Amino acid sequence: MHGLHPRRIPSKLVCLDEVPSTNDVCWERARAGDPEGFTVTAEFQTAGRGRFGRAWHSPRGLSLAVSVLLRPALPADRLPLLTAAAAVAACETAGREARIRWPNDVVVKGKKLAGVIVEGREPGTFVLGCGMNVNLRAEDFPGDLRPASTSLLIERGESQDRGAVLRSFLERLDARYDEALSGDPSLAVAWRELSALIGQRVSIAEGGREYRGEVADLDVLEGIAVRLEGAVRRFRLEHVERLRLL
Repeated sequence: MHGLHPRRIPSKLVCLDEVPSTNDVCWERARAGDPEGFTVTAEFQTAGRGRFGRAWHSPRGLSLAVSVLLRPALPADRLPLLTAAAAVAACETAGREARIRWPNDVVVKGKKLAGVIVEGREPGTFVLGCGMNVNLRAEDFPGDLRPASTSLLIERGESQDRGAVLRSFLERLDARYDEALSGDPSLAVAWRELSALIGQRVSIAEGGREYRGEVADLDVLEGIAVRLEGAVRRFRLEHVERLRLL
């Protein structure tokens, strides 16, 4: 993309028309030996997905679907920084009203604008995916998603240049990924400041059980601390199946 001067992301950018999933394309390229930073975006996904295999709605030409191949030199206990880097980058792209709804959603005024996912199928290799609602109108969302979803068009009141949105996201992701690798605390600070849950009452599903309580604290590496009937329990990102506000 003209004008980008990346550290690592993108090392190569491929724009496709229709794919089952941009994440799957990235995994194919990982197995073929493509370097870190390989990035793919598509006009349309027939089988886009979020965490735990949930479907991601991305109608043709109206949303951003982008995946990035990563080979980070990070110990296992610091891998949550990858999701944090993507979530912060998506928030910064979306604008000052955007917030992170732990663990992987970006919301505006409580409505979902974007989601991020980090998949690890092979040792030392990860694919980071981001889906963002760009030019969807309310009627473009399926009926069950409409009340809880929004887009940049809805929030800004005018159509957006998806190329400019992609550029903004990649520039911010490149910078935040560099912070994750270098140990710069700015990423963790930004992630916590953009998080929208401290003090909120939530329901968390983990291991087939539901827990309800008030969020006492958030930490990008340690997870979410929830006060449950006087006791505080911490939930880690990789174990949480679903979180909702009460």
